[in-house]
Amino acid sequence: MLNKILRMGLIVVASVMMLPASAATLNTVAGEVVGIDNVEIDGSFWNASFDGGSWLANSLSLYDIAFAESASEALKALILSTDAEFVVWDANAQLTRGCSYDNACTLATPYEISLISNRVEFYSVELGTPYPSVLAGYVTQTTSYIHDTYVQWSQVSAVPIPAAVWLFTPALVGLLGIRRKVRS
Repeated sequence: MLNKILRMGLIVVASVMMLPASAATLNTVAGEVVGIDNVEIDGSFWNASFDGGSWLANSLSLYDIAFAESASEALKALILSTDAEFVVWDANAQLTRGCSYDNACTLATPYEISLISNRVEFYSVELGTPYPSVLAGYVTQTTSYIHDTYVQWSQVSAVPIPAAVWLFTPALVGLLGIRRKVRS
């Protein structure tokens, strides 16, 4: 009986330790999509918040070009996924903060300022019809793209596994070993 309990305990602890990270989820406020939580980009997790309107100097965080492209590819993968939440979002692009068109929206991740004054370059993903592709482009301080949504990224801090799990696992293994030794 004790052996069965110890085995079950070990299985439960091992299962908890192998749980995958949380899946990406839409962040909505009063029916408007204002961001996405837990987007996996190059092995780490990021939260995206959406900001509509035109680009103004120093109002956007700028990223390096490799991150902007990877982030846009991650958004593209989510939009094209079969997850019901993202399918509904893709079909209702107008519910995204910053979008004003019924069937399409551009999610732009800005990166490095070019040598041209008042210009920001970005990678963008088309939300809605047609299916998204990752595009490069730029905006200027005087340009107002009311249908565009600028994506601001913040890295999610890792949640550590509680110390109790690390201490409990060796104890279970030890008890199993003692139990076997007593039997033999």
